[in-house]
Amino acid sequence: MAKWKFFGGKGGKGGLQITLTPSGKLSISLAAYEKWFKDSCGVLLAYDEENRRIGLKPVSEPCKDMYAICPSRADRRGGYCIGVRAFFKYLGLPLPQKAVAKQAYEEDGFVVIDLD
Repeated sequence: MAKWKFFGGKGGKGGLQITLTPSGKLSISLAAYEKWFKDSCGVLLAYDEENRRIGLKPVSEPCKDMYAICPSRADRRGGYCIGVRAFFKYLGLPLPQKAVAKQAYEEDGFVVIDLD
């Protein structure tokens, strides 16, 4: 007799994930986009060197240092992404060899992901 194991559903821990890809993109889950970025046109990026984490500050008006939030798919059903290759290069941070999903959280007006 077969022993079936059921798939528990898509996404992880509440779905508030941001994934760092080897190509230098932050891929934002739909749940995280809806919670933090829905009314934003982009983000300002910051780095906390001591705690090795990235902060994304949503902005509602375009500004000089803003990184745009773009749909991952044309039908806007596959999440959103932010190109961060230049940000990582500027800081001297290596991009991962494979995609790394991180649970995002909010702190002091920033959406934060830990790099460790």
